[in-house]
Amino acid sequence: MSQFLVRRTRAFIKKNYAKVDERGAYLVYPGSADHRFYFPKRVPRVVRIESSADAENHLADRTIDVVTHLHLARQRLGDYLTPAARASSDEVVQRLLNRSGILQGIVRIGLLKRLSSSRAALLLSLERHLIRDLAFRLAIESGKRIPIGAAPW
Repeated sequence: MSQFLVRRTRAFIKKNYAKVDERGAYLVYPGSADHRFYFPKRVPRVVRIESSADAENHLADRTIDVVTHLHLARQRLGDYLTPAARASSDEVVQRLLNRSGILQGIVRIGLLKRLSSSRAALLLSLERHLIRDLAFRLAIESGKRIPIGAAPW
């Protein structure tokens, strides 16, 4: 179905399809010309989650520390280049040197977001990360090309 559906954000719909009056943005659907469907006003609020288990909080803090201090070798390939490779003007080498730290940060942020979602989500992400690391290791050990993505982007 994703090939046939087009996802529209609330902002896009309000900008392109909604009408505005004193109460705010609204839509009028076909067949209901006299009834206006108003967009609800978003009001942010703080939701506090009380946890009685100090051990669980300590575990979450420890997990955050571990994720923050991860050394993600696959995302920092530029650190492992030889001096001769670093001096190269090859486009792939230059991308590895310039974007390694950024990629590592993105992965860390993704893992922390998954942790904030749930433990199960974090574990699933870590399992997938491990599978990609194992595929990477297999390529190195078997002398195959290292899967670092398509060259032109």
